Amino acid sequence: AFALRHAVFHHMDHIIYVIPYTSIIEQNAEVFRNILGEENVLEHHCNVDYDSSEDLKPMQLASENWDKPVIVTTSVQFFESLFANTSSKCRKLHNIANSVVIFDEATANIDEKRRGRFYQLLHELSGDKIIIFSTHNLEELREADIIVDLEKLHIR
Repeated sequence: AFALRHAVFHHMDHIIYVIPYTSIIEQNAEVFRNILGEENVLEHHCNVDYDSSEDLKPMQLASENWDKPVIVTTSVQFFESLFANTSSKCRKLHNIANSVVIFDEATANIDEKRRGRFYQLLHELSGDKIIIFSTHNLEELREADIIVDLEKLHIR
């Protein structure tokens, strides 16, 4: 709810929800579609095939450019879009710029050695943007500017 209110209030174009596991993406994308409508949610990961029929062609194009208000994707897809040197992957970059980005357990698949670089990337990405980062790892909280304990609704 915070990301949606923030995006509307600040006239942002997208909410990008980044999740490490495809099984969780499928569940969350379904919930978002039920609430926001099928036409507003793009589910983008390796198990989605928008090429299979002509009816899905608009979704295929949206997945290439991330042209939907809510994008639910994997960490792999998100970071490939940032670091790839192919035009097909880079087409999404302009749609990341004016977006609320939510990382749900973003470091679940990142080894200890690479986490420092990941945090550095988050700081570089954030600038004047909001990046929401959920974690169960208390060590990761040291990197946060603001910490919200959802159980206690306490802001530090």
